[in-house]
Amino acid sequence: MQRIAPKRRTLNVPEWASWLGISASQAYEEARQTGAIAGVPIIRVGNRVVVSRELAERVLAGKTIATDDPAMSS
Repeated sequence: MQRIAPKRRTLNVPEWASWLGISASQAYEEARQTGAIAGVPIIRVGNRVVVSRELAERVLAGKTIATDDPAMSS
């Protein structure tokens, strides 16, 4: 029986950039300048920079995200 890995709750910058159709370097630059990529706030974990998969999916679905959104604190 093959074990199915759970879906990660975050995307790294190259993954999110790919979803957006932009280069990873462009995404890193936006993150550095604004603290977000395409409106999705970045999360710093040590040297890693990631974004919430849930918020990324909302943005791609055309939904807005608010700073008081419960998903921002999970």
